[in-house]
Amino acid sequence: MSTQNWEIRLRTNFSDRDKDEAAKLNVIKAARHLYVLMKLLQDEVTPEIVVIGNDWFAGAKEINLHEDILSHIEEEQPTHETEGVSDEMMQALMEMKGISK
Repeated sequence: MSTQNWEIRLRTNFSDRDKDEAAKLNVIKAARHLYVLMKLLQDEVTPEIVVIGNDWFAGAKEINLHEDILSHIEEEQPTHETEGVSDEMMQALMEMKGISK
């Protein structure tokens, strides 16, 4: 069994405080994307992910990915209808999981 902790750090310094919220939302989106990719690779143990914002004045604060995402869900809704997963994508996912048709 291989247990790894991966760490990605992003530091921003905006003069416009509104950009901090935009950065936070993009970090949440990136974390969700990474988590889904790791879920596709998982064996028996479910991957874990945590996002921590560390403000110079307020200190470190764990960001609840589910709560913060749900509060901005309207922004993420596609404006057009989407099709299902393509046959090629489904085959690739099945191969990653070791499933054959």
